[in-house]
Amino acid sequence: MKRNVKQFSLVALMLGAIPLGAYAEPPMPPAPPMGLQMYVPNLDGGYEFNASILFLKPTNRYFDYAVLTHPLPALGPTWNVQTVDPTENPGFNVGVRYIAPGTGRDVQLNWTHEHTSDSAGATAGPGAFIGTFFNTGPLAVDTSIANATGTTHYDVVNFDAGQFVQFGNHLQTRLFAGLTGLALKEELVATLSGIVVNTTAYYTLTTNNISRYTGMGTRFGSRVSYDVYPCISIIGQMAGSVLVGTEKSNATYTTISPVVAAGGLPHDNQFVQADKSTQVVPALDAKLGLSYSYMFRNQSRFTFEIGYQAETYINAITIYQDTCDVAGTPLGSGVFVLTMGRTVSDFTNHGPYLNFSYKI
Repeated sequence: MKRNVKQFSLVALMLGAIPLGAYAEPPMPPAPPMGLQMYVPNLDGGYEFNASILFLKPTNRYFDYAVLTHPLPALGPTWNVQTVDPTENPGFNVGVRYIAPGTGRDVQLNWTHEHTSDSAGATAGPGAFIGTFFNTGPLAVDTSIANATGTTHYDVVNFDAGQFVQFGNHLQTRLFAGLTGLALKEELVATLSGIVVNTTAYYTLTTNNISRYTGMGTRFGSRVSYDVYPCISIIGQMAGSVLVGTEKSNATYTTISPVVAAGGLPHDNQFVQADKSTQVVPALDAKLGLSYSYMFRNQSRFTFEIGYQAETYINAITIYQDTCDVAGTPLGSGVFVLTMGRTVSDFTNHGPYLNFSYKI
């Protein structure tokens, strides 16, 4: 009897242990990582071709061409600097990019070209006259008309390699570094006309100032894309550069008048030229835009982007010019340089853009 009780107890204990093991709670899964996740995205490889239409406006102090003087009252005259103010001129940017599959890396090459030409003019009213920066006093009182044309030739080539980094589900950053090259030419042609003081001789004075800079250097920056809606993103980009290159400038002063002809010359032609010199130019460029992408069934992608961009090159423009004529030289009788000055100016370009790209 005792043996049967012991056997029954052992069986009951074993049977009781079965449901305990069968219905035990499974182990808890690991907790998800806290905060924003950062990782390298797995991008589809391929080539991307892009083209942009630019409407950029160059801005600098290089296009100041004359001084409109109001001499009265004698104790309070005013001088108004006349400037060619460029408008937004069309330009373009074309480029190609290769994305290495599965690495989040790419390389790209692009070229920006812009050529602008703008004009301005000024006429002195009663009691006013127009002068140059080297002759704005009483010896220019019979000069009444000034016209000028400013032109810009701007070419930039960028080559860089990038690494994409994803932050969460909406924010993607491309960190890039590479090389950049700049070819910049600024030209200002101004013509003043009037009567030589104390004569009846009509004259014209034409000044032509040219500044050139060609340089190459390193460029690095980042491009950020934030998805606000499927296929729609806010785009921001900023990059810095340091270029090393050569600058060269020259100026020509040509005077045509009977006063010059009386001296035995058909015209008075003065030429100022500076030797090439090395110039280090820091630069900064940025853009802000909105993009829309459409994915085709064959996995190719079309992207349209619209935005505003700006770039500035520090001390990229150099001018050598006459700053003061010999005393007693009327404007229109020729240029007789007493002092000469060197002016360094920044070059800035800004305006809206439209970009179209196609990835295959």
